[in-house]
Amino acid sequence: MWRDRDVTFLIIDVASALLGVGFTYYLLIKIHYISHPVFIWYNLISIPIIIVSVFAYTDMFNFMAYLDRIGYIFRTSKSILYSFFLYLIVTFIFKFGLYHSRILILSLFVVLSTILYFERIVIYSLLLRILPSRNVVIYSPDGNAMGLDTFFKTHRFANIKVIDVVKNMRELKKFRGNKITFILVLNKGGYEVLLKKLGDFMNKEKVFVYSELNKKIRGVPYWFYFAGIPLVPFRWSGRSKVYLVSKRIVDIIGSIVAIIVFLPFFIFVPIIIKLTSEGPVFFKQTRLTEGMKPFPMLKFRSMYTNIDDEVHKKYVKNLIKGEKKDGKVYKLTNDPRVTPVGYFLRKTSLDELPQFFNVLKGHLSIVGPRPPLDYEIKEYEEWHKLRLIVKQGITGMWQVFGRSLLPFDESVFLDIYYAYNRSFWLDIHLILQTIPNIVFGKGAY
Repeated sequence: MWRDRDVTFLIIDVASALLGVGFTYYLLIKIHYISHPVFIWYNLISIPIIIVSVFAYTDMFNFMAYLDRIGYIFRTSKSILYSFFLYLIVTFIFKFGLYHSRILILSLFVVLSTILYFERIVIYSLLLRILPSRNVVIYSPDGNAMGLDTFFKTHRFANIKVIDVVKNMRELKKFRGNKITFILVLNKGGYEVLLKKLGDFMNKEKVFVYSELNKKIRGVPYWFYFAGIPLVPFRWSGRSKVYLVSKRIVDIIGSIVAIIVFLPFFIFVPIIIKLTSEGPVFFKQTRLTEGMKPFPMLKFRSMYTNIDDEVHKKYVKNLIKGEKKDGKVYKLTNDPRVTPVGYFLRKTSLDELPQFFNVLKGHLSIVGPRPPLDYEIKEYEEWHKLRLIVKQGITGMWQVFGRSLLPFDESVFLDIYYAYNRSFWLDIHLILQTIPNIVFGKGAY
């Protein structure tokens, strides 16, 4: 049912974009500014595609965002501006900017902004009033819906009907297959308990999670906020053959492009390493990927040779086990194993460039959880191992939204969230977010 509404809103956005383009050309021809619709087909094709893509990226098809009126207006403004800037970039790349009139571009922006604002604020409001209500079942093991049921009843714009609040899976089963959306409310327990409860829904139906634990999760999409807590969706996506094949194609093309683009670093970094410390240029280390399969991961060497791993083993143990005692985030700073040049390579993530060869070979993906060491796995609890149900990667949610700054359990949960919800758009989002992290060295050590 939600997917049907997404399609409805998408069609309205496309229609609004086409109307805006057509009306702009009509006005300019009417006032004799242009004599014929120059490049109208380019604009009729590119503008709707850009608007829909940007709106999808900024989660503007999430109708629950409308409940926060001020925030919704801000998000609409941001999405329109992003669309306009992307349009300018595409136009410049394909050289259409050489022929476009500034007045035409400005007119397109003004007319489209006006129509999109009207559509998004006025028409959406009317649609949410007349569309059939959405049926929701709240699953709370202790029977406490934490006020969500009352919220949906008192907020008519939510257009949601709470069918029932159930306490066990036996009661829940009778609602399956009836186009009902489920909300899992968890009042007690940590990530392990949450993942166990989510297991009842895995690969069966989309479920929204409402828990205090969500406050600690950074960077994940959400349905809406209630009482300061986001409702986080679990979609069980990323298992389709189309996604997996396209992801592999992107990995191959992306790694080849990256190797070509960073070719100067592949030339100069080895020279600097050789001049500043003894030992090989590359560092090969056994890591684990999907299904806990071992593979040799490549890096530019950032450490001295003949080093003792005991320092790092102690760090790993403290990080995984020690934090549970006092909540500290253990960070391995001033690592005596690392060379002066190695600190720079790690800070800028240049030491990880050779991993694009691992991507080419199929050991890694560009986006995915970071591959752990074998002695790291020995310290894992069982639920930690869920991060290895997908191919590991060069960058992922942990790197983007925390890196070394996050407690271990939170970073693992982010990886598991990705494993359960990965998609083409999430991959693109994480790749784009990785760039500023590398430039500013956020969370690196």
